[in-house]
Amino acid sequence: MKESSRLRGLYAITDSKLLADGRLLPYVEAALKGGARLLQYRDKTSDEARRLREADALQELCARHGAQLIINDDAELAARLGVGLHLGQEDGSLAAARALLGRQAIIGATCHAQLPLAEQAARDGASYVAFGRFFQSHTKPGAPAANHELLREARARIGLPIVAIGGITLDTAPSLIAEGVQMMTLHASKGLEFPYVFIMGMEEEILPHRSSIEADTVEEERRLAYVGITRARQNLAMTFAAKRKQYGEIIDCSPSRFLDELPPEDLEWEGMEDAPQEVKAAKGNAALADIRAMLKR
Repeated sequence: MKESSRLRGLYAITDSKLLADGRLLPYVEAALKGGARLLQYRDKTSDEARRLREADALQELCARHGAQLIINDDAELAARLGVGLHLGQEDGSLAAARALLGRQAIIGATCHAQLPLAEQAARDGASYVAFGRFFQSHTKPGAPAANHELLREARARIGLPIVAIGGITLDTAPSLIAEGVQMMTLHASKGLEFPYVFIMGMEEEILPHRSSIEADTVEEERRLAYVGITRARQNLAMTFAAKRKQYGEIIDCSPSRFLDELPPEDLEWEGMEDAPQEVKAAKGNAALADIRAMLKR
């Protein structure tokens, strides 16, 4: 798959303070269900054992939801897990990280509001560049401000995907997309529409999540599913698995209750028939080929 097709969509970034006390994994899973395609694990603490445990769990979540995991400022951890890396301007050498992680690894670079930093990152082997903040930000209120002219110049001079961060909302996201931004943080998801939407993991205990079932708060999960479903303008594809490997064990899965709540006349079910395994595999491969073709358009 082309690099540009992997680096599009909503880009979520964790915050070790906001997601403390057991909130990290459930909040990240909600973000992935909501459509985040890349997840940056950002934890600047020195607790290496905990960071390894959390990153390992996040890698499993990302794999389950078809997303890319990116580690902030820890090339060794990224290399150990075989995932991507994001470097700030004071986080070490991008060229050295590329040498360590290899040609295929996703490596991003923070460029604040400075085009020369992005140009240098491109020369050093970055996969994408990140600009921001574009609007007022609660997490980094004093960060240098970027503007739309910077995006126009970056598109003309740097042939890399662009990430926009900082205070992005439903109202401000469209103007950034119009300037060629391929990725943005999760706050901008509601209200946006796309020609094709794919929702993975439409299963009980994933959507709705197990914790919501146990706490009897499924209605919030139903609203989340509605948001995802209504992002599609032309085609919506939803998938669920009969079995999954979870924490080293094979478990049986049940389709999400939300599928039964959709109008039957609007659904086309595939893979439910009692066909030979090779026939199902061929249909699955054909569907993946169709998805790749759409991503190349």
